[in-house]
Amino acid sequence: EADVVKNDGRYLYLIASEHFSIVDTKTMQRVYQSDIQPKEKNAHYYFSNLYVQDNRLVVIGMLYEDEDSSGEVFVRNGVAADRMMPYYRQQRVVTLVYDVTDRSRPVLQRVDTQDGYTESSRMVGSVLYTVTSYGVDIFDKTAVKENYVPTVNGKKLSCNEIYVKDPAANDTTYILLTALDTADPKAEVEKISLLGRCDELYCSADTLYVLNNVDRWGDEDEYDGRNTTEIYAFALDGMSLSLKASGVVPGTI
Repeated sequence: EADVVKNDGRYLYLIASEHFSIVDTKTMQRVYQSDIQPKEKNAHYYFSNLYVQDNRLVVIGMLYEDEDSSGEVFVRNGVAADRMMPYYRQQRVVTLVYDVTDRSRPVLQRVDTQDGYTESSRMVGSVLYTVTSYGVDIFDKTAVKENYVPTVNGKKLSCNEIYVKDPAANDTTYILLTALDTADPKAEVEKISLLGRCDELYCSADTLYVLNNVDRWGDEDEYDGRNTTEIYAFALDGMSLSLKASGVVPGTI
């Protein structure tokens, strides 16, 4: 599992907000501090987790965009102000993979992004699995429908990569699961998603379980006091992702 501090027996790897550092425990001196910035205008990184495997360092964080790139101005309480983007549209998960053979001079091998907020991540061997939640505000009249489908590395998911658990449910949140081979700088990111909310996650070495608590409503549109939990099981097999099972059980996790 990811953490804010890792060690390989000699070096410490530490997350510090917009930076991460490498410390040599033999001298207790910092041998590296990141200064990487996103290419996007008015954006910055906020790092939250990392993994260390052999001579690879994997850093996970968020890519924040401060304002609408259009520069549109609107009025708030009678005062003109820069239009801030809706929160769900300004946040993406970013993954940086470094070669740290020389701990004092890490080499950035790849940068990958996926829309949404971080739910969790796991690394099995060299493959990193990342889960995000991506919400769509269908009531925002200014929302662009182009943003109704999440993206990975700037490309929208295709139809065959999206499962819709219940077309009548009118879900507005995606669970997005990706697989990234951190040992291959040129490998494509595999992806799969479920149009539906996630309340709990559990991950084993070969299966990701997504759980969603559902309140039961009666005919009079009143809550009838009962709850059910939907369970979805995604198979993790290297870079292969698939939805292999689903079911419903009574009660709340």
